[in-house]
Amino acid sequence: MGDSGSYNIVQTKNVINTNAHKQFMFHRIKKMKPIKQALFTLLIGIAVVAFWRGTWVLMEVYLLPESKAVSGWISIFIGLSVLAVTHYWTRELA
Repeated sequence: MGDSGSYNIVQTKNVINTNAHKQFMFHRIKKMKPIKQALFTLLIGIAVVAFWRGTWVLMEVYLLPESKAVSGWISIFIGLSVLAVTHYWTRELA
């Protein structure tokens, strides 16, 4: 029983530290001038789009390039599997 109690305390501390970090980053962004906020948001948006474009191109090249239909179905299955697993993890961590 002592081990599970220690685990819960450690887990709670990690959640508190994570929330403090998120609040710190939000506070730093909020303190920026509006033009810097817009540029920062644009930079993050470009980074996200570039990541997904690169992922998409690599999947087209390496994930069954000779059969687009099968590749598409496999991609859907992989995506839904990842979503299901992360949904389960978030429910377990909450």
